[in-house]
Amino acid sequence: GFCEIDKNEVRIIVESAELADSINVERAKDARDRAEKRLKREKDDSDLDRARLALARAFNRLKVAKFR
Repeated sequence: GFCEIDKNEVRIIVESAELADSINVERAKDARDRAEKRLKREKDDSDLDRARLALARAFNRLKVAKFR
């Protein structure tokens, strides 16, 4: 994403965003666990890339959820 700061105004442009209150922590933990298992067993590069992205999303959700 991109961030632009101008005087007292901040603009953030991202593909997606989630509020801490809207994150289902248990679902994020399950997604993290699934992604970690996929990383251990996958051999195909494209599957590894998807698993890495899923793991990063899960970790980010769990980090944001702490700000509730």
